[in-house]
Amino acid sequence: FPSHDSTSASLSELPPVLFSADQFVINGYSLGQLEWQSSPLPDGIKIQEFKLNKPNGLDALISGSVIQLDRKEDKINLRGNINSQNWGDTLSAFGYNNLMQNGQGPIAFNLYWFGRLSVPRIETLEGKADFDLKNGALSAINPGISKLLGLFSLESLFQHLSLNFSDITEHGLAFDKLTGSYTIQNSIAHTNQIYIAGPSMNLLLRGDINLKAKTVNQQVVVMPQIGGGLAVAAGGIGGPIVGVATW
Repeated sequence: FPSHDSTSASLSELPPVLFSADQFVINGYSLGQLEWQSSPLPDGIKIQEFKLNKPNGLDALISGSVIQLDRKEDKINLRGNINSQNWGDTLSAFGYNNLMQNGQGPIAFNLYWFGRLSVPRIETLEGKADFDLKNGALSAINPGISKLLGLFSLESLFQHLSLNFSDITEHGLAFDKLTGSYTIQNSIAHTNQIYIAGPSMNLLLRGDINLKAKTVNQQVVVMPQIGGGLAVAAGGIGGPIVGVATW
């Protein structure tokens, strides 16, 4: 992706660019074939196509724009679809290590933010994201994704239920399915439902995440699996967990 600093020329001075590469490798991870097409705008660039394709690995198609507000900040819009067969590796390729183990499926998004492409100001993020993943685990080492999902602390979550899930909280939350969507406006990410189905429990989440204040206001319903695939709703052992927490 294009970038600039306080000494660089204006992005609008860049010529139209069209190129492809048979093999795109970043941080030691191969992301397959790359295609890029962009053209200048009066105050930035338009990304007509950023495409990655790795058979049985990754399929991504992204477009958008980078509007240069000044030498220190841009306004970015990116929209597209990314379908990865291993989200743990895909995230690590772009420098987000230990967020997820494995995990496969599509993520669709249309997002706006201020800052840089690689360093967004998270409190300015707006837009929508939908995801439908399977067969992965949210990392216990780096809880970044868990926070964005509203699982601000897996350990404290289960302590509310007076249940021992140390085997899960120490190694991460394994999921068979992780699906849902967020709408983000005025630094508030809202979801009507995030559904996580795992080998030991199912979870339902709904509510808000304040990206600026770094607070979570959500209702969480936990349904432990009690042998034979039988799930018992949290309402049977004290009711849903509702409340506000900080990151």
